[in-house]
Amino acid sequence: MASFYLLLALVLAISINHRRAGVRAAGSAVAALGLVMIASSIVLANLDGTFTKVPKGDMNPLILNLQGSLAVLAAGFLLWAARRQLSGGTHDILPLRNVPARFGRLSRYGHWMTTVLVLVGIPMGQFVTVLPQGAPELDSFFAAHQSLGLTVLLLAAGRLLWLVSSPPPPVPGRALERNLARATHIGLYLLIIAFPASGALMMGTPINFYGLMLPGLAAKPTPFWSSLHGLWLPLAFYLLIALHIGAALKHHFRDRRPEAIRRMAG
Repeated sequence: MASFYLLLALVLAISINHRRAGVRAAGSAVAALGLVMIASSIVLANLDGTFTKVPKGDMNPLILNLQGSLAVLAAGFLLWAARRQLSGGTHDILPLRNVPARFGRLSRYGHWMTTVLVLVGIPMGQFVTVLPQGAPELDSFFAAHQSLGLTVLLLAAGRLLWLVSSPPPPVPGRALERNLARATHIGLYLLIIAFPASGALMMGTPINFYGLMLPGLAAKPTPFWSSLHGLWLPLAFYLLIALHIGAALKHHFRDRRPEAIRRMAG
């Protein structure tokens, strides 16, 4: 399962940034379909009684429903973008490295692969906590969640190293907007690193990495790391993602600056 999502993330990252309009539109449409599937699984869990069996006070159903709402909004935007992309024509071939006007191929691929894997990995991990023991999909979900989490950690490390050798383009806008954008980006990087790190620190059992069993970092699970990994980090991530997407939409629609989104897509 994890290998499938890793391949899907790579395909989407390449297609969304392809030079041909049809390929970009297809990539956006497939990404929208994936988000709709995530939202549908959450709706189904509400309807089939899965969430009603969760102990009172457990925040995981709330977090999953929050993810489902964001997924629907993002899917709608991607479908709108796919329609617009069909008339976008053929773009120039992206450079490998970042340039002053936009991010290069490696940065874009890393960005979108990380986005896809995080948006898949978080609800998968939340479902692990709400599914009843003995559910047939529980073990495969847990193994995929662990594999994708470590993949995200490696991608984040690689992206940071790449930015040292290929600095990002300057952030457009006023000083306040630039500072907020930098703070949001730093916060997202910290969260992306904290997710798998906290997951490893709460594991007293081996961690599955695409079938390779790695030793856990904790002698036994602790409530602190479990709460941080399963509740507070997802909530903080969704908050920052909402700010990140909101800023992009503001630049595109209100400020009439489509180049802000095209720095990382299209």
